[in-house]
Amino acid sequence: MAQQITTLLTAVVATGAGSARVLPDQIYATTMMVEVEGITTATLQVEGRLAGGAWFRVPGSSAMTADGLQRIDVSGLAEIRANVTSWTSGAITVTAAIVYG
Repeated sequence: MAQQITTLLTAVVATGAGSARVLPDQIYATTMMVEVEGITTATLQVEGRLAGGAWFRVPGSSAMTADGLQRIDVSGLAEIRANVTSWTSGAITVTAAIVYG
């Protein structure tokens, strides 16, 4: 198995979605480990979509309100992003390790 490390958000201090990250080998992408740091009072959601479609919460993921790790199934998704849906304080950084194979 191979993995790709990517940063989804860097020291974000407001609500809003980060840039989309394309899963170039979407047929082989299976799992993503998401690491969140810097949440003080905020909520973060991991979203995905098929090619060109609307953004939705990735099934099986949950809103994150504290620093930590979350394992998410990204099978079949073309793109992912992190979205800060509420923010009061904290500089939020989100890193993802996408596992292929």
